[in-house]
Amino acid sequence: MALITCPECGKQISDTTKVCIHCGKKISSADKIKGNADRESKALRKFIRKYKIAFIISAVILVIGILVYIIWYNSGIAVASRISRADRETYEDTVEQYNIQTMQY
Repeated sequence: MALITCPECGKQISDTTKVCIHCGKKISSADKIKGNADRESKALRKFIRKYKIAFIISAVILVIGILVYIIWYNSGIAVASRISRADRETYEDTVEQYNIQTMQY
């Protein structure tokens, strides 16, 4: 047993009744089918709304993550670590060349 909306008064009634208990309007089979379709449509809209919100939240989190990565990558911390690596390699190359030169003498 499900509830449908009376097309005359708009109140909820049983889908098995033949007459609305509130206003007395005779309920036809077409009214019952329409009531079931409205209920299913409402459930579908609720389902879509629920997942639309989840999708929007996921998209916002993804965008924030990308922005944080871009900011970090271009910040002083990331640049400093790249420079220090380059300096370390230059230093190691310089020490190696010095050792080679001193061994020749």
